Amino acid sequence: MGVDRILTDLANIFTPFKLNLSNCLSTGLLAEIDRLSNIYELKIDRNNLTTIPAAIGGLFALKSLDVGNNQLSSLPDTISRLKKLEYFHACNNRFVNITPQLFKLTKLKEIQLNRNQISILPENIGNLVELVALDLADNCLQKLPNSIDRCHKLNKLKLNLNRNQLSELPETFGNLTNLQDLRLQDNKQH
Repeated sequence: MGVDRILTDLANIFTPFKLNLSNCLSTGLLAEIDRLSNIYELKIDRNNLTTIPAAIGGLFALKSLDVGNNQLSSLPDTISRLKKLEYFHACNNRFVNITPQLFKLTKLKEIQLNRNQISILPENIGNLVELVALDLADNCLQKLPNSIDRCHKLNKLKLNLNRNQLSELPETFGNLTNLQDLRLQDNKQH
């Protein structure tokens, strides 16, 4: 069965559906993934992907995206079109920076970016006022932006900052009065 046939069959599904392409992805399918407008959960983890095509931005119903365990170092700017996205999982990739486009997705509730090489968390993380879980363990973070305090729903948060290069927290960190689970194991000490 060819990629076009798969896409045609899946595009005919009119109810929202999940699509799991973990460890089995056809790159041809991903290039035209926007034809599948009713996907609300997409798993494309463990596929050795080095890029995600811009077509991903056409999945307007998407609420959950898992791109973990690939070889990604960037995201397409079209990620900012996923206005319903609530869960973004991209652990164990090669991200050094996080595209500011991700932080335009104000419905995000959970972000997993652990086991990357991220050294800077953009100031616009403060735009994510619905965020309740953030995992940045095993990166290269040296400091957190002051705007982190605007993520005031970080109450169930496993704010996991283990194994980074942090030596201090921003003054505004104390404003996260609902924080219940903070992990800072194996960071720099003064």
